[in-house]
Amino acid sequence: ASKRKWQREPLYHTEHEVSFSEDGVYFRMGQVESNLDWKYYQRLLESQDGLLLVYGDDSFNLLPKRAFTDEGLFNAFRALALKKLKK
Repeated sequence: ASKRKWQREPLYHTEHEVSFSEDGVYFRMGQVESNLDWKYYQRLLESQDGLLLVYGDDSFNLLPKRAFTDEGLFNAFRALALKKLKK
């Protein structure tokens, strides 16, 4: 079901701009912008290729490792996400 949802939604295939802070995660996808508080997410899952910020039953934001400019930024994001999601 998730794969079909991915294939049907063109917004998922557009380039995303992401930034993060202590307050939350900012996304810009084409004309769509969202500023999401950390409370929006339930958990963080990590794979070899990136991170999934999970919300709802089967919804997530995928952040591929290649999207981070360096490993230090990736590690900073992961540490902040883990800290914020433990609350």
